[in-house]
Amino acid sequence: MRGKNSCIVVRDTGPGIRPHERVRIWNRHAQGAAASAATPGMGLGLSLVRAISNAHDGTAGWENSEDSGAEFWIELPEGDPLRSANAV
Repeated sequence: MRGKNSCIVVRDTGPGIRPHERVRIWNRHAQGAAASAATPGMGLGLSLVRAISNAHDGTAGWENSEDSGAEFWIELPEGDPLRSANAV
């Protein structure tokens, strides 16, 4: 991305993302293999993160941590996201 950006990062200590899940985790109602009946959630979180980042000309991604878990991030361009939409 060009210009200044703001980035939000969230790290977890779970098992990380398995290779076959790398694309699927961004789909609605998809949960990773570590999810179980005891894990609350509907699998909407990452699909919403990606939709919000795309709507604001940003990006979202992840990478597995070296020790364990994964790091998820959303990067958005700084400034008023509605400036161009409100231009007359």
